[in-house]
Amino acid sequence: MTRPFQQEIGLTFPILHDADYRVGLTYGARTLPMTFMVDRHGVVRQQIFGARDWSAPEAHQLIQVLMKS
Repeated sequence: MTRPFQQEIGLTFPILHDADYRVGLTYGARTLPMTFMVDRHGVVRQQIFGARDWSAPEAHQLIQVLMKS
């Protein structure tokens, strides 16, 4: 589960799990982990394949830019 990781680094956004892989097939997820950046209108703005350091300044900047859309 990701809950301990989520709590450890203080993430406040939901992390969704696709146990039966229906969403993965719909969105073309080919690797794990995979991150979808979804704006407040429900539009997928970015697909990020593989692990990332979400505490990096570049990640924070990307999130801020996407959330302004």
